[in-house]
Amino acid sequence: MNHQKVYTPETPVCQPWKLIKDMLTDIKNSKELAWRLMVRNIAGMYRQSILGIGWAFIMPLITTLTWIFLNGAGIVKVGATPIPYVLYTFTGTFLWQIFVDAMNSPIQQVLRSKDILAKINLPKEAIILSGIGEVLFNASIRLILIIPILFIFKVNPGWKGIFVLFGAIVLVMAGIAIGLLLTPIGTLFQDIGRGLTIATTFWMYITPVVFPMKTEGIAGLVFKYNPMTSLLMTSRDWLTGQMPVFLIEFYIVLSIIMVLIFAAFILYRISMPILIERMSA
Repeated sequence: MNHQKVYTPETPVCQPWKLIKDMLTDIKNSKELAWRLMVRNIAGMYRQSILGIGWAFIMPLITTLTWIFLNGAGIVKVGATPIPYVLYTFTGTFLWQIFVDAMNSPIQQVLRSKDILAKINLPKEAIILSGIGEVLFNASIRLILIIPILFIFKVNPGWKGIFVLFGAIVLVMAGIAIGLLLTPIGTLFQDIGRGLTIATTFWMYITPVVFPMKTEGIAGLVFKYNPMTSLLMTSRDWLTGQMPVFLIEFYIVLSIIMVLIFAAFILYRISMPILIERMSA
């Protein structure tokens, strides 16, 4: 049976249940297309790169070496950490990069695919799903690369270390939710993408990525109410075999993320026809 899609001037917001149903149907039907796009993009990315998967390792390594030097030289006093500072910084920057990659993914995917979107009628959600697949692939590479580092520092996460996979998925969900909410304006104005780089750099310094958790003063309040604190700290605790301290906060933030990512997909679906028209103009 042939299915026809009928376009009407009526905004989809007038029929919210139909909008949600159509969105979920397109997400389900776009899995194969998303997989093909993901494989193509990953193959192209590593084929055109001399270092290949090494790039998943280089940026966290540079950040770690920078902060080891600053701390060792006494330029910055970091304070005591529950695990060796090298490992603390290394794992923190690895996990943070997963979040940053996820947050940048939606805008990058739409801009990369704007010619396809303008010429071919395909489920627009496939573009985002392929980006999620790329981020998860790179995150798995990072987690595999970090295993030898754990052995070097004689850190055994035990069977609970498997939960770091769940933590990484939640970090990806958090990044995708934020990135997808910014996609409608970010694809029209390049300032959003540049601003994200500045914002995430500042955000990293108020999250226990390279600094130990602050408990006093203004810094303590900022760290405590920063939603990324619980996500990153819990994921790192799982990865390094520590007892998670912010587990309740982790699940509270996760519930908020699930609402945001659902709302973000709806906003993305509503705005895509306008975005495609603007980008192809």
